[in-house]
Amino acid sequence: QYLNPDTISLNEIPNGFRYEVTNWMTAFFPGYNLAVSPGTDGAIRNGVISRFSITRSNNWLDGASLTNFGYNGTFPRDLFEAQIAVPGFSQPLHVVVAHLKSGTSSSDDAARRAAEANAVSNYFVTEFLTANALHPYLLAGNMDEDISHPATGSQLPIQRLTNNTGLLLTTPVNPISHSKVTHSIQGTLDRRYDFIFPCSLLFSKIQSSEVFRTDLLNPGC
Repeated sequence: QYLNPDTISLNEIPNGFRYEVTNWMTAFFPGYNLAVSPGTDGAIRNGVISRFSITRSNNWLDGASLTNFGYNGTFPRDLFEAQIAVPGFSQPLHVVVAHLKSGTSSSDDAARRAAEANAVSNYFVTEFLTANALHPYLLAGNMDEDISHPATGSQLPIQRLTNNTGLLLTTPVNPISHSKVTHSIQGTLDRRYDFIFPCSLLFSKIQSSEVFRTDLLNPGC
């Protein structure tokens, strides 16, 4: 409500409480549109909420093999895309949401996260851009690794996401603390895990950006 956003990307919608997203939206963003991914790792899933009409949504890479991307396993949390009709835009906006493998102390976690980033990058290059290169698009979500403080055995997943995809790194900060970390305000806040990667068209139109934290809304409290 403080930010009054037009579009919100969602990670970690609990499967058992999927219906609560509709209730939450009705309570705080009445009249908005919701798309929840049918793909899931069995526990959580991705979604998008938008003030504007969501004309189409698709889930990609759901359970896809990661063998060709450097890891013997599958993509457990899908890549979710919502196509949004934004007033004044001549082409639809594509909001793509990802949630990469968590864990920062295991080389196996890092290898899987990098393979997932490879799969996402490959999707953009070989599928998405072949049909939508002239459309505005962005990738948002919890990438579970800080580009400035890489995890044990890091294989640079953030760099892989911006490799030949047309996606650009943004580095917003909190306007009060001037910190870029986003990990958690419930524990040690020392990492940036959440990212928004806009395409070059959107990047060139950025007017402002920030990391939002409710506990810093009133620094006197």
